[in-house]
Amino acid sequence: MESLASLYSKAFVGFQHPLKLAYNNEIHEQTEMQEHCWGQYAHNNQPVHHMLYMYMYNGHASACASKGQSWIRKTLLELYKPTADMFPGDEDNGEMAAWFVLSSLGLYSLSPGSEGYVLGSPLFERAEIDISDDAVPLGSSGKKRSSHTGSSPKLLIVAHNNKKENMYVQSVSWNGETLPRGVKSVSYNALKEGGLLEFFMSDTPFYSS
Repeated sequence: MESLASLYSKAFVGFQHPLKLAYNNEIHEQTEMQEHCWGQYAHNNQPVHHMLYMYMYNGHASACASKGQSWIRKTLLELYKPTADMFPGDEDNGEMAAWFVLSSLGLYSLSPGSEGYVLGSPLFERAEIDISDDAVPLGSSGKKRSSHTGSSPKLLIVAHNNKKENMYVQSVSWNGETLPRGVKSVSYNALKEGGLLEFFMSDTPFYSS
């Protein structure tokens, strides 16, 4: 995995090849890549969005994972803008926004259809998500979909000591239990039941795998 991570790292500083000869004119993906992206990492085009989370293959706390966490945080802060033109490329079917939302929470569905949500580098210090069946969708009429009463299950995500420079995950705990360093994901079935997911952040990366 370290060899793959080394190749990935080279991609971020690699020379950009517009490939103008492949088309009659420069297409928008090529323009966006030169304006918004780094090297051969083309975040403006969705097929590359899994790439940063491949660094987590050996777990959430390793030298390899630290490299991925650094690039994830850089992408969140630099390639998305709080303006009308906030996306670095096409917002196809909501995927570009979904990447931002999930990555901001410190989670990502690396392999669609699989149960695990890979652990990343959360952007916010605290996020509370209503995961009840009667949660009201954004833009809805406000009417509940069921007659469920009582306290609604919540997923609470807390990133301790989280700052702009504290992008590296030192440890993660789920409902008070520290996860082994080699754990790279939390299951969907666990998350949907609600609970407390805690990230402990630092400005210091891991130096050993």
